[in-house]
Amino acid sequence: VGLAAGLPASKRLLTLNVSENQIDAKGVRVIAEAVKCNAVLQRLGMARNCMGDHGAKAVADALVASTTSLSLAHNGIGDDGLASLAAALAGCHALLELDLGGNAFGGKGLVAMA
Repeated sequence: VGLAAGLPASKRLLTLNVSENQIDAKGVRVIAEAVKCNAVLQRLGMARNCMGDHGAKAVADALVASTTSLSLAHNGIGDDGLASLAAALAGCHALLELDLGGNAFGGKGLVAMA
């Protein structure tokens, strides 16, 4: 993913929206690794891609405390991915908006979010 190459240098980037780009789990991992270098990122939009549980785990590992908005709707995220996100979101005290609509998680994932 060529975009990810420039992200580590963008230490003041506040919003990143890569929604609707057919990014799979591998691409999400590359972007997530690059985003880890940005401690001020507030809004991350990755809706309507193809990340699944593996991509959700990569996003969870990259979340920063300054995140205020996270959109991962319609990504095929199941219970395992939601559990990874739930653990990471516990450290995101600034989070105001979370969109996980249209994913594939069920009761097990929802229990992890509670």
